[in-house]
Amino acid sequence: MHFWNSLPLFRLVIPFILGIIFSDSLYTQLTYLFIPLLLILLIITQSFVNSYGLRWLFGIVSSCLLFVFGLCIFQYSIDKNDESYFAHFLNDDSILLLECTEEPIEKENSFKVISKVISVDNTPTKGKLLIYLEKSIDSLKYGDRVLISSRPNEITPPSNPYQFNYKKYLNVRNVTHQVYVSSFDFKQVEGEWGNDFVKSINTFRNELANILSQSELNSNQLSVCTALLLGDKSEMSQELTQTFSESGVIHVLAVSGLHVGIIFLLINELLVFMNRTQLLKLLKVFIVLICLWSYAFITSLSPSVMRAATMFSFIAIANVMQRQTNIYNTLAASAFLLLIIEPSMIFEVGFQLSYLAVLGIVSIYPKIYLLLLFKSKWIDALWQLICVSIAAQIATFPLGIYYFHQFPNYFLLANVLVIPLIPLIIYFGLFYLLLFDFAFISEPVLLILKFILDNLFVILDGIQQLPQTISSFLFLQTYEVIIIYALIGFCLLSIYQKKSTYFILSLLCIVLLQFSHWNDINIQEKRSQLVFYSINKHTVFGVLEKDQGLFFANSELIDNEKSQKFNLYNHWAFLNLNDRQLMGLDTNIQRQNVWKERSHIQLGNQKLLLVDDKFELKDIDKAVEVDYCILAIDFPIDRLLKAYQPKTIIIDSSLPHYLARKIEEESNTLVLSFYNLKSEGALVVDFTN
Repeated sequence: MHFWNSLPLFRLVIPFILGIIFSDSLYTQLTYLFIPLLLILLIITQSFVNSYGLRWLFGIVSSCLLFVFGLCIFQYSIDKNDESYFAHFLNDDSILLLECTEEPIEKENSFKVISKVISVDNTPTKGKLLIYLEKSIDSLKYGDRVLISSRPNEITPPSNPYQFNYKKYLNVRNVTHQVYVSSFDFKQVEGEWGNDFVKSINTFRNELANILSQSELNSNQLSVCTALLLGDKSEMSQELTQTFSESGVIHVLAVSGLHVGIIFLLINELLVFMNRTQLLKLLKVFIVLICLWSYAFITSLSPSVMRAATMFSFIAIANVMQRQTNIYNTLAASAFLLLIIEPSMIFEVGFQLSYLAVLGIVSIYPKIYLLLLFKSKWIDALWQLICVSIAAQIATFPLGIYYFHQFPNYFLLANVLVIPLIPLIIYFGLFYLLLFDFAFISEPVLLILKFILDNLFVILDGIQQLPQTISSFLFLQTYEVIIIYALIGFCLLSIYQKKSTYFILSLLCIVLLQFSHWNDINIQEKRSQLVFYSINKHTVFGVLEKDQGLFFANSELIDNEKSQKFNLYNHWAFLNLNDRQLMGLDTNIQRQNVWKERSHIQLGNQKLLLVDDKFELKDIDKAVEVDYCILAIDFPIDRLLKAYQPKTIIIDSSLPHYLARKIEEESNTLVLSFYNLKSEGALVVDFTN
């Protein structure tokens, strides 16, 4: 059988996925009319096209039908397209009735929870709302209902170039608005709501978390166990998360296919005695499914666990039916089922990385493994692990760079040393939870678990001490990611199919990537820009010259690396800045193209004036012309104009909204050009030296 003919589900799920991806740009109200027309055409094609040579016609019609189906099902799943969406009924004094759809997550200054909007001013509605609760409101749990009087605001788009798009991230999850609720605008409604089964799972999960918290595990050991066994990473410290990330094994903390596979293999081995008869096999698959989905519910039914549990469920059922499963069709079937239930899942990074990793393993691993053969089973097992790690990394590195702008240089070493410990942590962790009431057994199990965890941290610390553990500030455009995956795909096809056409297409992809690189270098060589970033409560601006960037910021931002990463690093990665310097606003500097003496700055041929809390207005006989005046405090503009003539007033994002509006009104009165960073986002200006 031809290779492609053996993958019917895999071939059909591709147009369905493309329909979901292009739904926003191609969907219209008339799209639904195409479904019955294509169905009729499909039936006619199947009935009257008997020639084997015309079988492609049936395939084209089927693909078109699935593409249109993808367009429609995604739009149908979007709550804001519904007439009863809550945002259509909001007023300044609206009262909203909400129901918590998850357990609140504790943040630094609040509790975060997603709720569904039951009604607005007693009008039944639908839709989800992101709520940030005042820290004093700590009694909410899944299924609780509350009344709030705070008006929700639409989630704002990113304020800086290439900043993580939190608005888009939430919108594809059907969340378009957020609200901060204080104790004065909040009232809990008495009663019992929510799904009883989910409540019982949450209760059981909380009991397991309490068992772990009562153990003698230290904070790092406890956070890793909670992440691996319960899918809860909220207790992970930023330092520990960074250690896993820089070592290249952050994926082991996200409960996904690896962990579900470990559970699947464990249950399979424990029930191997049930393979004797068909009836016992049916009972076995039933037990396996119960265990898989119980674990999925305990880990909060995250998308990664759902897709993994779905895939292994397909494999288990196929095995008991005594049918040899094609892993590509199994993956396609599980993806198709999950996307019908939740089409927006295709936009989740975890979904994309998970399926690509498995596809990479099943397609690339066999070819790498056959390069070397070892007689020793231990060396062979190590070689298999190395091959799996390389295959998964080849399949996922383009997306890893695209989303996270970094690459772990020691991923192979880390995976070889860390991955074997993960099943042991899960197995001994589960044994400890199951045998907790029997101290004479659970205590030795806990000692072994602590020993494994200690060795895990020793390995991670050792890898982190190595030079250049991670390559940062990497950037790929969307079209570059597509070209790289096309290159990987054509290389695999040329190996499997042994056709020169695919080899030529691979070379063409390399040429396109090289052309893109040359174009980036050409743009970089001509770059001379000023940039004024928009970060709430912070001042930051700078100059970009070729591959160098010099920036000035307030001390609070310099000390806040988390805020820098969220707001600035993606833009710096896009710019491919080989030299990046972030200096304090008090810094005085004299260089060839940069001069700064406290409030007076010259970047290239552009003159800037910084008006902040340390600015002193001096009497000057003749007003000095400046290109940009950065207002970071409430300073009377009419007084400023006696000494300076700014071409543009920059209203800094460190100012509160009411002061920004006041300066706007004053600038309009004085007929001055102004730019509000808080409301309009970052400003990037090209200039010539």
